[in-house]
Amino acid sequence: MLGYSVFSKVRPLGFLPRCGNMDILDSLDFISNSVLMPLAGIFTAVLVIAVIGLEKISNEIRTGKKWYREYIYQFCMAVFVIPCLLLILLNSIGVFQ
Repeated sequence: MLGYSVFSKVRPLGFLPRCGNMDILDSLDFISNSVLMPLAGIFTAVLVIAVIGLEKISNEIRTGKKWYREYIYQFCMAVFVIPCLLLILLNSIGVFQ
């Protein structure tokens, strides 16, 4: 395990104030959990909203029955999801400190 021996003093994200004390394993964990996961959520939301379309997703969920929360779902996807994910991403990289 090089992360605990040879690379234990490597600080790849040392230029960020929030990540100055993270070794290489903590840095990779931070990148995957706090940066890549919100980015994947943002890209998934854009894919659903812009490419697939909210109406097509609603039709898949509805399957012939009355879906009472369809407009709430569409409103939240169109208005809240991407800004909230951007806030999570910006908070995780330390913009709001």
